[in-house]
Amino acid sequence: MVRDPRAALQHPPHEPSPLPPLRPVHGRLRWHGWCHRAGLHEFSRGEVVQGFDFGDRLPAGTEALPVGSICPDESALFIPWARAMVVADGVTRDPADGPLTFVPDFLLGDDPAAVKRGLCGAYARLLDRDFDHLIPAHGRPRIGGAKEALRKFIEAQTSE
Repeated sequence: MVRDPRAALQHPPHEPSPLPPLRPVHGRLRWHGWCHRAGLHEFSRGEVVQGFDFGDRLPAGTEALPVGSICPDESALFIPWARAMVVADGVTRDPADGPLTFVPDFLLGDDPAAVKRGLCGAYARLLDRDFDHLIPAHGRPRIGGAKEALRKFIEAQTSE
């Protein structure tokens, strides 16, 4: 069982060398030198980054999924072997035992309420995948029970 998927992401069991860590860069999710194709313009200093499209399979069987509420190329990454879902800038979690929360409104653009509705819709689609861990680009991961925690978060937001 994977206790901390962030550590497991460093070394998938079927790959011979460690993978570099997940890094949020200017609102884009960059993992193992990959970024959604529409966000590649953010890397203009010679960084080695390859573009992906939604639905692509990345190293270690990782699947690139659309979120697209904060920006069109906002992504989630589903890592089946680690039973982990990685999300970019929409939700956070701090302290380690705290609930999921949206990032502050000032980070959500001109219409935070609309962005939050879009995020809830996108996150609801992520619930179709089989995951136990949620790794936000900002804040603490939710290790174990993450799918149910995300479902409850969405329900709480949509019932308000």
